[in-house]
Amino acid sequence: MRSLFRLTAVEFRLLLRDATALFVVLALPVGFLLIFGSMISGGASAPGADPRATREFFSAMAVSLSLGMLALFTIPTYLGTYREKGILRRLSVTPVRPAALLLAQLAVHAAMALVGLALVIAVGSALLGVGVPRNLPGFLVAFVLGTLALFALGLLVAAIAPSGRAAGGIGPLLFFPLLFFAGAWMPKERMPDLLARIADFTPLSATMDSLQTAWQGGDPRALHLAVLLVFALVVGLLATRAFRWE
Repeated sequence: MRSLFRLTAVEFRLLLRDATALFVVLALPVGFLLIFGSMISGGASAPGADPRATREFFSAMAVSLSLGMLALFTIPTYLGTYREKGILRRLSVTPVRPAALLLAQLAVHAAMALVGLALVIAVGSALLGVGVPRNLPGFLVAFVLGTLALFALGLLVAAIAPSGRAAGGIGPLLFFPLLFFAGAWMPKERMPDLLARIADFTPLSATMDSLQTAWQGGDPRALHLAVLLVFALVVGLLATRAFRWE
C-alpha cells in the first residue's frame, strides 16, 4: 500500500508538469460551457425551452467532455509514452505490479476529474446561474460510475497501445464516435431509433444522460447506471489482464 501511495504521488507530480494537457482537459470544457451558456443567456435558446434546463444540459456535457478527454487522451498517451521510452520495462524489475500502476493513473486522473467538475460548477454558478445539481446524491453516483467506466476504457487503450503516438491515435478514434452518440452533434431525440438505442449502451452517452438528469433534479435511469457499472467492471478487468510492460 505504501508503494502505491508513493507511485500515485510521483504520477501526480508528473501530470502537474504537463501544462498543455491540463489546459486542454480543464479549460476546454469550461470554455465550451461559457460559449454555449452565454448564448442561452442571450436568448438563443429554442422557443419554449427552459433556459435553466438548457444551461444544465450544457453543464453536464462540459463535465462529460472533461471525463472523456482525460480518459481517452491523457491516460493512454501517458502510459503509451512510458512503454515507448522503456519506463515500463524498467518498472518490470521492481516490486511494482501492473495493477498498481493502473490504479495510480486512475487515482491521479480522478483527482483531475474532480477539479474539472469543481471548475464547471463554480464557473456555471458564478457566471451563468446554473447552480449545483438539484439531485446531488444521484449526480455523485452518476459521476463516480461515469468516471470509472470511461477511465476503464482509457486504461484498456493504454494497456494495448505500443507507443504514445499509437495511444494518441486510438483514443480519438473512440472519443469522437462516443461523443456523437452522446448527442454532441445531433440530439438523441432526433436520432433514428436504432442509433438512439445504441447510444443508451455507450459509456459517454450514459454518463452525460445520467449527469443531466440528476442536474435537473431527476433520478438517473437504472439502465444507464447499470451500463456504466458493467463497463467499469468488465473493461477494467480486461485492461488489467491485457496490460504488458513492453
